[in-house]
Amino acid sequence: MNLPTNKLQRYLLPLWVFFSAIAVLKAQDINKEIKAYRKKQLKELSVGEVAPLKKKDLKSVHFYDVNEKLRLTAKVEILSNEQPFYMPSFVGAPQEFVRYAKLHFQINGQEYSLTAYKNLRLALLPNAESQPYFVPFKDNTNGAETYGGGRYLNIPIPQGSETVVLDFNKAYNPYCAYNDGYRCPIPPTENHLNISISVGEKQYTGVIRSRD
Repeated sequence: MNLPTNKLQRYLLPLWVFFSAIAVLKAQDINKEIKAYRKKQLKELSVGEVAPLKKKDLKSVHFYDVNEKLRLTAKVEILSNEQPFYMPSFVGAPQEFVRYAKLHFQINGQEYSLTAYKNLRLALLPNAESQPYFVPFKDNTNGAETYGGGRYLNIPIPQGSETVVLDFNKAYNPYCAYNDGYRCPIPPTENHLNISISVGEKQYTGVIRSRD
């Protein structure tokens, strides 16, 4: 049975309002989560013996607006029989990692992937199983809007997970972006994305310090 147009509109309008309200609440939740994440991040950047910045420097730390479209669901492909390797650093000795998983995702209908790595030094810690995996990456914003050396993500991948949340709003700069005295892994070529990821942390605009 076909409903008259006016009755159909009266039927669909409440559904439209309902789903619109759900979308607004979801966006508010994401903004709240990212705000809390960035607050914690700024504290870690400026408090403690290993912090690269002083509190007065935080005015030079910048972020893109939150974009929920770049909070993605990625398919997890666990890698097997991978051998440890040394990932070069911008400064100092390379660090030992092993390739753990490929994360497959889409942006604007295009397929991309990033490799998640396990830091073998952190794997020796008592709480190693709860440590997130390291996802360094480069994209087309590097050197202009974001740090030229790339940015990082930390991605929890619970055992047995087929998918994970890949939230580029949480992309952050390595400490080398602020201070030249840190060992910061260089994103491997396989994690260079030929697309602009215009979310997360932007280029630091303050004075690059030397570590005491």
